[in-house]
Amino acid sequence: MEKPMGAVREQGQILVWVLLMLGVMGLLVGMIYEGGRMFRAWRRLRMAADAAAFAAAQWVDPDTFQASGRVVLRWPQAQRAAQEAAALNAPGAACATAYVNPLTGKVVVRCYGRIRGLLLLGEIRLAARGEARPAFGARNEGE
Repeated sequence: MEKPMGAVREQGQILVWVLLMLGVMGLLVGMIYEGGRMFRAWRRLRMAADAAAFAAAQWVDPDTFQASGRVVLRWPQAQRAAQEAAALNAPGAACATAYVNPLTGKVVVRCYGRIRGLLLLGEIRLAARGEARPAFGARNEGE
């Protein structure tokens, strides 16, 4: 019995499709894993930024606050406290600055970190922002 003309070229076609789909699925699984790692690292950095903001908020200048009601940080001590809190909560994280948001009166700290990507992404830079309300002498939100 003779084979049809196109039957010879169709052999192995399923194998090619299976290998192609396995490669695509492997890339998708890798991207999902990498996204999970990035999210976990960002959450850790966010918690470190919140802790750094809380630590910096402890350094409100009480004299200025009692005299004018304005929240002013003792900047060198607040910056040092923010750096130490961030380093304890997320090793390798760096806090750029601690400042008071004039609209809300909250202390804001921005922290930055890096993770090394596993796939083709290389190094991934992350940024997070933490806020804390200074509790020294404040009676209401925004004071």
